[in-house]
Amino acid sequence: MEVTSLGYSTDLAILRFEGSQTADCGDHIVIRSSQNPGFRWGNFILLAAPPRSSELAAWLSRFGALFPLATYQAIGVEDQAGFVRAPQSP
Repeated sequence: MEVTSLGYSTDLAILRFEGSQTADCGDHIVIRSSQNPGFRWGNFILLAAPPRSSELAAWLSRFGALFPLATYQAIGVEDQAGFVRAPQSP
């Protein structure tokens, strides 16, 4: 999965630098910070696109299977729809 948003690209780069592992699963990325299991935005799923309402339960279940000890649910969405890039100067 290609991450194009500046925010998530930066977050993932910092997390990797700090020792977190990322696993590209095609339509999502699993981010795991085993050195800090309670870090919510260090242990999460990043989706390639917003899920349909019919898919929400499956994603929450996937999160629970990946992070069984988590007392939270953290799922991000990498979505560039509606993103407007500032014009570049010549």
